[in-house]
Amino acid sequence: MDQDPKSTKISLGPPCCLQFSPTDGSVLLAGTYTLHKENGTRTGSIERYELQTGELILTEEVKVESAILDLKFIDPTRFITAQSTGNIMLWNLGKNIELLRNVQIFEEDVLVTSITIGDDQLGITSTTGSVATVSRETLQVTQIYESIHSLECWCLNFNEGVIYSGGDDAKLNLIDPRIGMVTRSLRHDAGVTSILPWKGSLLSGSYDDNIRRIDISSFREVEKHNLGGGVWRLTPQGDELLVNCMYDGAKILNSDLEVTKILSKNHTSICYGGAWKDDSLATCSFYDKVIQLW
Repeated sequence: MDQDPKSTKISLGPPCCLQFSPTDGSVLLAGTYTLHKENGTRTGSIERYELQTGELILTEEVKVESAILDLKFIDPTRFITAQSTGNIMLWNLGKNIELLRNVQIFEEDVLVTSITIGDDQLGITSTTGSVATVSRETLQVTQIYESIHSLECWCLNFNEGVIYSGGDDAKLNLIDPRIGMVTRSLRHDAGVTSILPWKGSLLSGSYDDNIRRIDISSFREVEKHNLGGGVWRLTPQGDELLVNCMYDGAKILNSDLEVTKILSKNHTSICYGGAWKDDSLATCSFYDKVIQLW
């Protein structure tokens, strides 16, 4: 069950998010986050890797004056990064990576923790517990929901006209955009770190090491499985799910939420990032700077 990686690469900076190019599974982007303890500042970079003769080769590094916490493609060539200075950045992936726009969402001392790409809007979460929605077309803020969580908000997702958010206050919240308020809340045993509408139900991940399946209509937990590490990210691919389990590497789950493969070799620190496109699957871990193809 424990798999051997096809390729292992040590990145230049500590990676916390990965994405394959939507049009080319041999191109992988990594967003990095470096905390400079001597002065408390954060910097980041985008590292571009290309798969050549079975190995990941670094072909470009773009340095950024703030750290990157998330990276998501908005269309086949453009992607958005979540920055540690309250802003998001729009980039184009061509022959070289090019910055197109820089949009301030929150105050500069706020970290943008995640980006979710919806049909016509983006969901943006923050360390203040507030979340924002942004027009996918114009990148203009359409709504800010202040202090939806009492602690950091880590994740957000859209489903059937409502917004789900999860935070360090151990709450999974349902936000009704029509009234701009939380209408329902489901408590977990620790912070809620990932949310995914999947196969007619809602999945949540938490620092309490569990993945939960939640009935959407009743908003109640119907099952949970302990995965041995904080469930940081959920990435679907067909009937399978890539789960980043933080201190226990990554795992592949089937539609019954059963572990079918373990992807943990060489990951000796927090496994934050994962990406999956067709037959290309990648994971990364933070302090050891390991990026792997499986």
